[in-house]
Formats: sequence, structure tokens, C-alpha cells
Amino acid sequence: MKAIQFVEKGVARVADIPLAPMPAGHALLRVKAAGLCHTDIDVLHARYGTGAFPLVPGHEYAGEVVDVAADVTSVQVGSRVAVDPNLPCGTCPSCRKGLTNLAVRPETPREILATAEPARLYSLVADESVVAPRSFAGTALLHEATVAILRKYVDRFYRVRQERWDSEHMVYTELDDEDANFQDYTVRIARGEAELITAIQKLIEEADSVYRQDTRELPSIHFDRHLYQPLLVETFGTSTVDPARIEAAVKELFDAVVRHAGSRRLADDATAVHVRW
Repeated sequence: MKAIQFVEKGVARVADIPLAPMPAGHALLRVKAAGLCHTDIDVLHARYGTGAFPLVPGHEYAGEVVDVAADVTSVQVGSRVAVDPNLPCGTCPSCRKGLTNLAVRPETPREILATAEPARLYSLVADESVVAPRSFAGTALLHEATVAILRKYVDRFYRVRQERWDSEHMVYTELDDEDANFQDYTVRIARGEAELITAIQKLIEEADSVYRQDTRELPSIHFDRHLYQPLLVETFGTSTVDPARIEAAVKELFDAVVRHAGSRRLADDATAVHVRW
């Protein structure tokens, strides 16, 4: 059959590849459509996976079944299918809970520690009793070390991909008064709401006094990736707000998100919550 083949790092070609014998539990699919994922590009340049070239890429595809093994009953020749590329182990705690996308195979920790090419992922420095326990009770230390490594690995894995996405999609430009993030709210209040008008006027005066003060007294402001328009919620029924204000039910959701984020202790002791409606 003809297939795109990654021959070596950075080199792709169309090649004739012989069909392997049909193993039990498998089906042969004639691909009708396939997507090119960023992961495929990373695999081509040996930034993802084991770097074992040559290989045939592709994990987002659909097509028609043209042959099945004798023990396969879920599909038949002629079935049109879409392929789930994930291969869960079916035995780890995540799989048993149905969270197959979080499966951690038993051999994964060893693979992480043993990976040396193109660069080592980790250097483990630990007492021999930790990595080679001599009793069942000693496995608790090995378990603790393994969990710590996996957590750090997953955190680093997603952080790198987040930074990569940011570098490819984020655009840094100068902000001016026309930017949507600096859009002013217009609040119209009925003249009869004397108490509310007085409260707003007092708030405006207090805000003006802040601008007249030495700005060194103000806390520093940190923008984490995005600027968002502040949210206004209407707690009185005799006014109009432009842009539209959020309703009380949405305000309750927003408050719940803030409370949840505030209850979590992050590594840098800082929490940034962005809610976009």
C-alpha cells in the first residue's frame, strides 16, 4: 500500500509499504480522510514520541473497513468508521474509572526515567532503599517518589505545550484607547434614584483622588496573557448598562469560580481567574 512515511528526522516521502499479517482483534481500514495534526509535525522533527524512524504518521482519520480478523464482531467489511487513536491499558486506576485519556501504563515511570535521547527527561537522585526496596513496606517510598516524578512530568509536559501554543498564536501589539479591553461602560440611571446617584458620584470622586495620588502607593498590576473587560452586574432595576451587564445567576457562577480558585494553593502563590462570556 502507499503511505506517507517519515523516513528520518525532517524527511517525509510517499512509500510503498507491504501489508502486515492481520493480527487478532484488528481490522484493516482504507483511509478516506485524514487530518494533519501539530503532533505529526513534532514527530517528524523528533520533538515528540520515541523518534523511532521510519514510521507512518497519522492519528486523526476516518475510512471504510475492508477486512477484519476472525474474532472481530464490532465492525464488518463496509463499515464506515472514525478512529480513536488512544490505546488505554484498561488496567490502571484511571482506566478502571473510565478516565482512559489519563491512563498511566505500569512501564511509563521507567520509560520516563530511562529516556536519554534526544535528552534526558530526569536525573533521579535517591537513596538505594528508595529505588530498590528490600521489603513490601519499603515500596511506599518508591510509590511516593514515582508519583512525584509523574506529577512533575505532566506539569512540565503541559506547560511546554502551553508555551508553544502561546508563542504561535499570541500577538503582542501596542494598546491604545480604541482597544476593546478599554471600552468604557455607560450606565443610565433614572433621575428618581437619588441615593444611588449620590453613591456613584462619591465613587467617582474617590477614583479621581486615587489618580491624583503618588502612583508608587498603588500595588503592581499583573496581566496574565489576556486583558478582559470588567464585568458589571445589575443589582437594581431602574438602570441600563452598555455593554450589557451580566445577570445575577451568571454572577453567582463567577463568584463560585473565584472561590474555587482562591481555595487552591498554586506553586507561585498567585491565582489568576479569567472568565469570558
